[in-house]
Amino acid sequence: NVLYMAGQLGLYPPTMTLTKGGAVAELELALQNSEAVAKSFNCSISTSSVLLVVYCSESIPSSERGKIQDKLEAFLKQIRSSSTKEGKLSKVLDHLSLYVLVPDLPKRALVEVKPLLYNVDDAETITEGKSLTRTGNQSFQHEGWHDTCINRCIVNGTICALVMSVTNETAVRLCSEFLSANRKSEDIQNLISERQMDRISRFCVYLLDKILAENSFFWEEIVSLRVYYPVSLHIPLDALSLLFKNALEELAEMHRQPIFNIIPVLGAGSSTTMDDLITCELFAQRT
Repeated sequence: NVLYMAGQLGLYPPTMTLTKGGAVAELELALQNSEAVAKSFNCSISTSSVLLVVYCSESIPSSERGKIQDKLEAFLKQIRSSSTKEGKLSKVLDHLSLYVLVPDLPKRALVEVKPLLYNVDDAETITEGKSLTRTGNQSFQHEGWHDTCINRCIVNGTICALVMSVTNETAVRLCSEFLSANRKSEDIQNLISERQMDRISRFCVYLLDKILAENSFFWEEIVSLRVYYPVSLHIPLDALSLLFKNALEELAEMHRQPIFNIIPVLGAGSSTTMDDLITCELFAQRT
């Protein structure tokens, strides 16, 4: 029931040329194209989306990026409203959105949309899994603010999608002994060393593991784990990859380490500010 849709651009199908009118116009057409593909599989991006990844070209002015997020939510709301009027509205998943800033896109597009859909059968009931008890990382004690770092979409104990954001504020909380004096700095990324990133990477794995356990998922059921980091972060890719590898190896319950990808980007996050220090995108499926 999972549909991994290829990235959709704002192309007119007859001519395969980009629409004119800028990023918002391209996004709208890309969403229309995504909806057309979804309908061919008897679902809709407005109700069946687990995760919507929106790639934004750095060519988009900063002042225009907020309009992209507004347009996405307005488009989905409009489809749901139309389906309700037609009596066709099915169960609605509480989808996640992830925005990624990149240097360029195919055909010099400004926006690309990549939906991940789960077609919920009308007979299914959307439920959450039962919690597991496991050791986890003892370096961290749960605090209320941890929940603000992560968004989740759990479906029927079968699908688990997580988007975790480590912001400048999160980094200051985690590395207070070093960064607290620079709390107001807008240049935290330049202050992060491998030592601080080691603690941040362990926190990411701790919190991802906690949410997986709460919903009865195991690391062996992970389909993909992507870690986005800004190229402005002065830590080599190999070093960052090793830090996450070591953090994952500390989980005693893990029988095999999941494959993960460290992806350098210009920016990423759950909003179009795309200013996270680290963004983790996880998808797990129980078969």
